[in-house]
Amino acid sequence: MSQTPSATKFASAPTLTSGGNDILKGINATGSTTLAKTLALPKYITLRQLFSTSKVTLFLPSESAVQQAISDGSLNLTMTQNTTNILTYHLVAGIHPSNTFNATQFLSSFFKNQTFVKQGNSFQVLGVSLEGSTLQVTNGVASANVITPNIQCNNGIIHVIDSVLVPPKNVPTTITQIPELEAFSNITQNYNLTGVLSSQQATIFAPNNGAWNQLGYLAQPEGIVLRDVKYGVVRGVYRSTDLQPGALISITGQVVKVDRTDGNITINGAHIVHADILTSAGVVHVIDSVIDPTESSASIDPSFSLHYLSTSSMIQSTQRPKSRASIMIAQWWMVVALAAAIVTFIGS
Repeated sequence: MSQTPSATKFASAPTLTSGGNDILKGINATGSTTLAKTLALPKYITLRQLFSTSKVTLFLPSESAVQQAISDGSLNLTMTQNTTNILTYHLVAGIHPSNTFNATQFLSSFFKNQTFVKQGNSFQVLGVSLEGSTLQVTNGVASANVITPNIQCNNGIIHVIDSVLVPPKNVPTTITQIPELEAFSNITQNYNLTGVLSSQQATIFAPNNGAWNQLGYLAQPEGIVLRDVKYGVVRGVYRSTDLQPGALISITGQVVKVDRTDGNITINGAHIVHADILTSAGVVHVIDSVIDPTESSASIDPSFSLHYLSTSSMIQSTQRPKSRASIMIAQWWMVVALAAAIVTFIGS
């Protein structure tokens, strides 16, 4: 999550349950007149139906937030696709009052356009956390503060936020927006690794600028740099809430160790210093050192891997259920990959 601003006292929230007010009508009642007028257009009938769905929560950008997004070009209400993508990203299933958030959570939005979301059958998520009295919503790069929470409607609840959140973009585009990943971004572009980073359903452990500078990457052989970048890419989407002590398998077939103590997460001893940068294909975690597979293998207990090989965390909760056979096959291949990595280490 990004840095949390100073706490903001919530404004009093109206209740719109009387008179058949659903979330769609509540948008206009909260003062978001521009969005209300836009949604009334015939071409947005599908969105109107979606906002009338039972038991949903809408993180509604305020009128001033909408005007700002229009001004900076991130929101174009004349373009149906742009408007639909952004508004469905602010709508999540379930009723979530502000008092239900006490730690970082990830909620599945209604944004699932597979041209933009490369996570199999998953819907894109947004992160929500409560710091003090400030409820914050984020796409991992930018954040919005809830300024008026808990507007009750007869089909759900509205939280008014102070900015528009753009759905997560692909990894190459996303990392260019993170100053501490400038070196990592340059490496991936110079060594033509953007295709590797754009893999569907991937978790990327990306060393920050200081880590690459400490390594002296500019003087390192190309093969070493390529190896270290690829080693930090793991199949599957593991947000900070999913990372528990255990082991993951890199796309190189090697073991990546995860430790967690009092909420502090390390990857082969490297600390995660900026977690949960959401992307269209998964998530990026910034780490404070470059993880080297040749140096880390000796510290990995092979039995550690059983955590992730035997839990459901490998199957994203927002995906459609898979057959037992397909799950067993996937786990078998991970066992084979793990065995190969251990044999390689023992023989080295």
